Order: sequence, then structure tokens, then C-alpha cells
Amino acid sequence: MFGFFVDKDKYYCCYCNQVKFITDFGKCNINLKGFRSKCTKCQTQYIYDWKKSQEKNGDFKDRNKDKLRTYEQNYRERYKVKRITYDQNYREINKEKLITYEQNYREINKEKIKLKQENLSQDRKEELKIYSKNYMRKYYRENREIILKKNAQKYRLMKDEQKIINQILYYADVT
Repeated sequence: MFGFFVDKDKYYCCYCNQVKFITDFGKCNINLKGFRSKCTKCQTQYIYDWKKSQEKNGDFKDRNKDKLRTYEQNYRERYKVKRITYDQNYREINKEKLITYEQNYREINKEKIKLKQENLSQDRKEELKIYSKNYMRKYYRENREIILKKNAQKYRLMKDEQKIINQILYYADVT
């Protein structure tokens, strides 16, 4: 099950039993010859078949996703402080470098940044409209009685003001 050299630039694939050029094989540091025993096409087919067999045996993808997710979460929790301190130190040491990089990026991508800001501002306006509508609905539902009392008071004041104006106009016409 091992590949071997047939010629100086040709190698034998143990999977498809064909002699192919060395460029068709991946590199392998473990093997003394320095190449994999399967050509790249056979290697990808082998991996594809292996994954299919794993999926048939039990939900391979979900199982590995859960393992990977928990591993990543644990890793992030363990190295959170270390990562934050490293980032802070890097920013302090390379302050000027980062500033020049940001300035160059802004100069090169002026149009792109402007379009992004316009799109964000439009999206933000729409979000604010939706938020304000929902907020006002919620506020009106929660404070309906208070709002109705205030409106009734305003109406009464307006009605009293109108009476006073009418009386003033009436007395002005009489005299």
C-alpha cells in the first residue's frame, strides 16, 4: 500500500494503480520518499468516501460541529485575558504604524467608505423608524390612561381659551 518511484520523475499511486508524474502527488514529510502514496485525485476521493461512511454511521457533521464549537468556546475562555493584553500591547507598540495604515486605507478606499456610510445611514434611518414606531406603540399601550387624561386636559384648556377669545371678540364688537 505504499507508493514508489518508477522513474526519476514518475511515481506509482497505490490507490488507482497507475504511474503518474510527481507533480500529481502531495508532499508528505513522514514518508521517507517525501510524497504521499495516493495521488491528489485519489486522496480527495478517499477523504470523500470516508466522510460519506462516517455520515452513514451517525450524524458526523453535527457531532464534529458540536465538539468544535465547545472546543472553541473553551479555548476563547482560557485565553481571553491573554489575547486582550496581547492586542493592547501590540496597539501601544505599533501605534504609528496602525495610524499610517488606516490613513492609507482611507485614501485608497474613499469611494468605498462613502458608499458604505450612505448605505449604513439609510439602514440606520429605517431601523430608527421601525424602532420609534414600536416604541411609541408600546408607550401608548402602557400609558394609555395618562395620555387620555392629558389630551382631555388639553382639550378643556383649548375649549376654555376659545371661550375667552370669543368673549373678547364679542365685547370688542359691542363697544
